[in-house]
Amino acid sequence: PDIGSAASWTSTMGDAAETGFSRLDEIDTGSIGRLGLAFAVDLPDEVTLEATPVAADGMIWFTGAHARTYALDGTTGKLLWTHDPETWKFNPSKLTLNFAASRGLAWHDGKVFIAAFDGRLIALDAKTGKRLWATETLARDSLQFVTGAPYVVKDMVVLGQSGVDMG
Repeated sequence: PDIGSAASWTSTMGDAAETGFSRLDEIDTGSIGRLGLAFAVDLPDEVTLEATPVAADGMIWFTGAHARTYALDGTTGKLLWTHDPETWKFNPSKLTLNFAASRGLAWHDGKVFIAAFDGRLIALDAKTGKRLWATETLARDSLQFVTGAPYVVKDMVVLGQSGVDMG
């Protein structure tokens, strides 16, 4: 089988095998000198960006603080939609740990999957940002949090929780 990602980069390390490798060959020693900044996006209210963006179908998605999700046009950089999982409203007790990191999301079959800090796994329509479903993976009073990116493996979405400094 081919190793690495082709035109789409659908998870944190590009593909399910986490190779971090792209099979695309448009950039090589002859073309690298022509690379430059295609666009920049201003996110004035954002406080932490730790996630590797994913890309598919001409769009780019990434998460910011508390899994706020951004969708961009992959050619122009135009912000198309944002989604706030509203941890502050759903389970405000999770905000006692002042660690807003989200380390990414996954794309599969027209859906974006995010893990909210409070433990919810949320599926969004990749084109519109509309919430398709959400499920709780932690008890609301759990001392665990979710900061890692979900992964899609065949027909399952997988994510893990951690307790960080909370035991």
